[in-house]
Amino acid sequence: MAAIIANTKDGDHSIAFDYDFGESLQEAVERFGAEIVWAHTLRSLTIAVQGAARGMMKSGKAKEEILDAMSKWKPGTPREVKSTEEKMADLVSKMSPQQLEALQAQLRAAQGGAEPTSRKGKNRE
Repeated sequence: MAAIIANTKDGDHSIAFDYDFGESLQEAVERFGAEIVWAHTLRSLTIAVQGAARGMMKSGKAKEEILDAMSKWKPGTPREVKSTEEKMADLVSKMSPQQLEALQAQLRAAQGGAEPTSRKGKNRE
């Protein structure tokens, strides 16, 4: 049994009830028939794969990169998440020279006007 809550879009009405979908794929097929279970599975997977592709498009991935990723996609697999450094490198690579200069000035101001330092923390010479 699954606990179901249905609300109207405006939120004025709500109803809660239990519904028996079955406890396994086999039980769902016995209850609804293979055609119905397959149709709902296909609909759900289509929405999931569209969402995965849409997310890649929104993040600016190239068509070839998306097509390659989608050829390997499986439902339930967590999306690849870029590190903060990777995200920043992507953004910086798309900036104009003027935007880069403004960003550098902003970063220097955030450091209190200090000179950039090397990895060891010593001022560059």
